[in-house]
Amino acid sequence: RRHDALVNLCQTLVETVLFYHPAVWWLSERLRRERELCCDDLVLSICPDRRGYAEALAAMEALRPLPAHWSLAARGGSLLERVRH
Repeated sequence: RRHDALVNLCQTLVETVLFYHPAVWWLSERLRRERELCCDDLVLSICPDRRGYAEALAAMEALRPLPAHWSLAARGGSLLERVRH
């Protein structure tokens, strides 16, 4: 319903074309963060167990592999921010 896949595709195209523009990267990061929070809100509207969802997020974070030194550009989301939200 929210067309996240289409928005993500358009966002990636804009990032590709305007790669060197810092405002594009700032706005993209902001959009990704908001998209994650919207998804979290949608999950909690269906299953209102906030504690269980926070524990599930923490369990997923524990499964995330440690970042390699060569992948400095790869960034994950902020789990703590999502749990606080």
